[in-house]
Amino acid sequence: MESSRRAVASARLSTSEAGVGASFEVGDATTWAGAVGTVPDVVVVNPPRRGISELAGWLEGSRRGHGDLLELQRGLARAGPGGDAVATA
Repeated sequence: MESSRRAVASARLSTSEAGVGASFEVGDATTWAGAVGTVPDVVVVNPPRRGISELAGWLEGSRRGHGDLLELQRGLARAGPGGDAVATA
């Protein structure tokens, strides 16, 4: 989830060229989180920033866990091929 259409277009092109299966959407992550019924396997907020307090509360309530790069690696491994992963930038 990214607010910049240009960044999403670039991410889509890069993953396509690399043969990586990922999806990217233009929009607001907090709005998206309120509209979905399930919690994705992985959420990356990069860089961590102010202004995500509502989203952070939603993530915290998901009980998926959070942490450092090692936790990210574990989350990506849990998602596996075809798993749900959301990256916010």
